[in-house]
Parts: sequence; C-alpha cells; structure tokens
Amino acid sequence: MLVFDGGPQAAIAAAKEGITAYPKATLVRICWANVLISQKAAPDAMLEVSKQIVDLDPKSRQGLAILAQAYRDLKQGDSAVVTLTKLLATD
Repeated sequence: MLVFDGGPQAAIAAAKEGITAYPKATLVRICWANVLISQKAAPDAMLEVSKQIVDLDPKSRQGLAILAQAYRDLKQGDSAVVTLTKLLATD
C-alpha cells in the first residue's frame, strides 16, 4: 500500500490536483477513494467518487466494487445488486 506522508487531507488534495491535471484519470480517483476508505468516510463521499470512476470507466473493477459497497452502506440494496452484477460481468 502506498503511504502518503502528508496525511489523508494532503493525499486528497494531491488527488484533486491530479484530477485537475488529468480530468479523465481514474487512477487518482481510485487513490482518493482508498483514502476515504481508510478514513472510514461517509458513504455519500464514497458514492460520489466511485460514481466518477465508473462514469469514466464503466468496467473499472475497483470503481464498481467501491460503488457497490457505498450503495450497501447507504442501504440501497437494489443499486448494490445491479452494480455487483456489472462487476461480475467484467471477468
């Protein structure tokens, strides 16, 4: 696992800089999502960033997995099942 010495807020700031420089990049969004996961962020925050990932790359396994978990955490079971089905279809 990559460790960012500046702490989670600095890592998120770096991810946002990466998004500004590369607006269609999914990797920086995945890094941002991983920081949110490690910080046990609210599901709404996870939903926002994971939707961005999947919008850019509908077959992103990491994006779909994070999105499905966000839906589960928000008690949106139907959306979670649809997203997990898409995840399984990426194989």
